[in-house]
Amino acid sequence: MIASTEVSTGRWRLGIDATVERLAFQGDSLVYEVMPNTGSDRLTERRHRDDLRLSGAASVTASLSRAIDCVLRYDIIDNRSTLVLAVDDRNYLKHGVSLVLEAEW
Repeated sequence: MIASTEVSTGRWRLGIDATVERLAFQGDSLVYEVMPNTGSDRLTERRHRDDLRLSGAASVTASLSRAIDCVLRYDIIDNRSTLVLAVDDRNYLKHGVSLVLEAEW
């Protein structure tokens, strides 16, 4: 699911985007765990991985001239996974900031 909106007034534009994704992976995940200095190892139980990925962005654009825009953008991604192992945790939170100069000709 994707949602997006943009509002503009004069030389300024404000944009907001949001997405929700459900990622269903095929097959199961297995991890072979080796315990150092104990001489033991084991295979973990099968776990199926499904992720829910939420992302959003906000941007502010300033028109510097007829052909040049400056864009400041903030992005966030939150991945929530059912696969959470000590050696393989697929949950993460990612932040990104970008400053872009756009030219049109």
